[in-house]
Amino acid sequence: MSAAREVRKTVTIVFCDLVHSTGLAEGDPEAYRRVQWQYFEAMREVVERHGGTVEKFIGDEVMAVFGVPTTHEDDALRAVRAADEMLEGARELGLGVRVGVNTGEVIAGDPGEGQAFVAGEAVIVAKRLEQAAEPGEILIGKATFPLVSHAVSAGPLERLPVKGKRDEVGRHRLEEVDRDAPAVAQGLHVPIVGRDEEIELLQQSFDRAVEECSARLFTVLGPAGIGKSRLAAELVSRLGERATGAVGHCLSYGVGITYWPLTEILRQLGGEEAAAEALEGEEREGVLEVIRALTGRAEAVGSGEETFRAVRRVFETIARRRPLVLCFEDLHWAEQTLLDLVEYLAGWSRGAPMLIVCLARPELVERRPTWIAPSTNADAIALEALSGADSAALLADFAGEFDLSAVLRERIGEAAEGNPLFLEQMAAMAAEQGEDELSVPPSIQALLAERLDRLNTDERELLERASVVGRDFSLAAVAALSEAGDTASPPSGGLLALARKGLIQPGAASEMEDRFSFQHVLVRDAAYEATPKALRAQLHEQLADWMQLSGDGEIPELVGYHLEQAFLYRRELGIADEQTERLRAHAGDLLGAAGSRALGRNDVQAAQNLLSRAVALVPEGEPAVERRLDLCQALFLSGDFGAAAGAARDTAERAVEVADEVGDLRARITLARVNAQSQGGEELSAALIAVAEEALPVFTRAGNELALAEAWFAAAWAQLIRCQWAAMLDAVLKALAHARNASSTRWEGELPAWLGTAMFYGPTPVDEALRWYEEQHAEHPIALTQQAMLEAMRGNFDAARSLAHSADAAAREYGQQLWLAAGGMSMWQVETLSGETAAAEAAVRGSTELLEELGDVGYRGVAMSQLASSLCSLGRLDEAIELTVTAEAVTANDDLAGQMLWRQARARILARRGDHGEAKRLLRAAVALVETTDMINFHADALGDFAEIDRLAGRTDEARTHLEQALGLYEQKGNLAAAASVRGELDRLAKGASMT
Repeated sequence: MSAAREVRKTVTIVFCDLVHSTGLAEGDPEAYRRVQWQYFEAMREVVERHGGTVEKFIGDEVMAVFGVPTTHEDDALRAVRAADEMLEGARELGLGVRVGVNTGEVIAGDPGEGQAFVAGEAVIVAKRLEQAAEPGEILIGKATFPLVSHAVSAGPLERLPVKGKRDEVGRHRLEEVDRDAPAVAQGLHVPIVGRDEEIELLQQSFDRAVEECSARLFTVLGPAGIGKSRLAAELVSRLGERATGAVGHCLSYGVGITYWPLTEILRQLGGEEAAAEALEGEEREGVLEVIRALTGRAEAVGSGEETFRAVRRVFETIARRRPLVLCFEDLHWAEQTLLDLVEYLAGWSRGAPMLIVCLARPELVERRPTWIAPSTNADAIALEALSGADSAALLADFAGEFDLSAVLRERIGEAAEGNPLFLEQMAAMAAEQGEDELSVPPSIQALLAERLDRLNTDERELLERASVVGRDFSLAAVAALSEAGDTASPPSGGLLALARKGLIQPGAASEMEDRFSFQHVLVRDAAYEATPKALRAQLHEQLADWMQLSGDGEIPELVGYHLEQAFLYRRELGIADEQTERLRAHAGDLLGAAGSRALGRNDVQAAQNLLSRAVALVPEGEPAVERRLDLCQALFLSGDFGAAAGAARDTAERAVEVADEVGDLRARITLARVNAQSQGGEELSAALIAVAEEALPVFTRAGNELALAEAWFAAAWAQLIRCQWAAMLDAVLKALAHARNASSTRWEGELPAWLGTAMFYGPTPVDEALRWYEEQHAEHPIALTQQAMLEAMRGNFDAARSLAHSADAAAREYGQQLWLAAGGMSMWQVETLSGETAAAEAAVRGSTELLEELGDVGYRGVAMSQLASSLCSLGRLDEAIELTVTAEAVTANDDLAGQMLWRQARARILARRGDHGEAKRLLRAAVALVETTDMINFHADALGDFAEIDRLAGRTDEARTHLEQALGLYEQKGNLAAAASVRGELDRLAKGASMT
């Protein structure tokens, strides 16, 4: 490894320049030289006494740097104090100076090489501050002031225009420095608790999991470094042979790599081999296929629900042999799907003792507030700072590793304020210094930067390479990135030395490879940020190449991430060559393919993240239609209609620029569908129909099966708007045939759900439709909601509710906000049929609120009409009538279902208010609309509403006629629940007539 090297560092720069030096130079040159020499020596002495380095003298100017070659936790304060003394020292020499001080990131070279060893914008700003200062004045930069504000008095923030910079520079005029102030401001003391109670709670939770032979969730919250990981490790250690422990880490950069922590856990438990050994029977091969996919050894198979079930079965079977403790670290960085999986494991695992420990920062509560709520199978604690006694005990344990005096241990305990990571790192640093003095860092980042500066060159380079791999890394990966990687002797000795210094630690034992992990993620971050961007780019590229060659590249998202980082850093550095473009293309291909796979399994959040990054990597001028259209679909399903429409328009424009007629039409179809859903209106619906009709012959001539599937689906969507369900069924069947020809996983998964939609709303009998669902084993949220409504029609309300809840869970798992809103509307149907009006009202109210938040108008009018109908039944007529007014306003003229429903709801309300004439007029209009469709249930519902109005108006015979007509339609559809309700109404009418 090289002796001379560059690093990225945060430093504080001081520029000090003599003023009115021209007059001095006009005298005798020897006298001037003597004065200049005295000035330089005085300035050097001040700088070095405060721990800085004089980089160079330029004419009458001194440039000093604090933080090179060694970082100190209080470099900014040292620099300001030195500047103040430089001003005073110059006065003593009878000289005047002006000073500028600024803090920022630089690239730092090796001062031993005699080169200019810091460069960056921070240096330029420091120089400009000095030039703007008046004689005898010190200006400090905006970034410096917060680091020294506890020890200085300074004027208010001012703005300084700087040549060559678009934005003005912030500055403060230094007035006074408190030379007796501490290195850092004293923090506020927080309530302190020990760790014995937390360990006891964890053990009790484990014991309950064993006694009840079930899964339990235990969430541990706390800020970085507070000891969450140590707490979980201590639990596993104390349990010993009673349990098997495994840990998975969520990656701060791994958005889109949904199941990475799960992959780590499975690997620690023995991977596919352990799963194969534990499983038996018919399910064995199916579960193993899912596990192979998760661990990167096979293509993804099945849906999210199948993945959840397979993981649960593996953990259950392993836990039956010996209880499991599964630890998920840094869950505040987890994908939504992984959080759903954790909840699923805790809620659905049966017959196996399992403790799921979730470690996260407090931000997790915003995403999963229920995890800290009281529950029968969940516990949560928030870790606070250690007490003084506990800090002392921890430092006493460190005394065996670090030679620390009692006085020094006491000072460390006070300075660390109970943060275990501060305690450990400070103790290690003090031992390395070999003296009884302790520098108290203002933050853990500054502390780690100082520790990294104390490593020798080989150790520092090893740590940087490990940081590029990630929080957890293998010896082989680091060896591949080091200069020793191509020899027979990997850098194991250096890693062991780093482990002894407490920066890394051995990872989980493996027969295949030696693994390590950073002692804390902030250690990894500090090492990574200190690595020059040019070197980061090189290492990310090298790591991606190695992963693909070694077989670790079977998770394309991870390889794509490293190639993406290599490209981005090269672009930041202005390296525009063929290699940069190759990195861009390869990264985009991997991330785009991974995003498409995520979309195929309905993992919309991961798909949106991956595809957005893939699209960002597309070179200017390249349309990349396929990638962009996948992104449009992900944005649409997530409910971000504005972004989806913008992406579709952009895709169409790019396709036109390269004369891609098929791409243009595909993008226009997507845009028309988004607009029809989000804005509604006859014009937009007509536009969707028109573009689909225009596209079909073009796609046919091109032989593009995927485009034909999209066009036929657009035609189906148009029939959906018209409520022509038999025609929609035919169009979806055509779309599905083309999707299968194109081997489109996504469309093959989604289109059957729309077949079910057509069967549900159209004339297909309930029993026939349910048989189809049972044969399909459909798991798409839309399919599950429709199956739920069909079961409700058959009177199976418990089964219907279970299916509806599964649909909502799937929609949340996939991040599909639109289908989540549709789920509430379906639950309204279920609860209305069951007679639970209050439950129906609550379900659809949630849908109306979500649809309003999303800006959707395609479903909103229907949802509001449903809500108005429930409120009418509950007697809340004023609120209900207002809702029908809004529903009328937002419902497009060609939205037949919406137009029918607001009229029916308002007619019922008016009838209850006694306005039977207007109610009947509205219902006649609704029936006229429904008669243009093949919606049997809707027609019967409207006739039932007619009967209610007739009954309220005292027209019993007319009411009976309408009820008998409705009964015939319900029986034709097979809607047993509604038919039973109508028969009850007929019986009540008959009894009322006999009584009169």
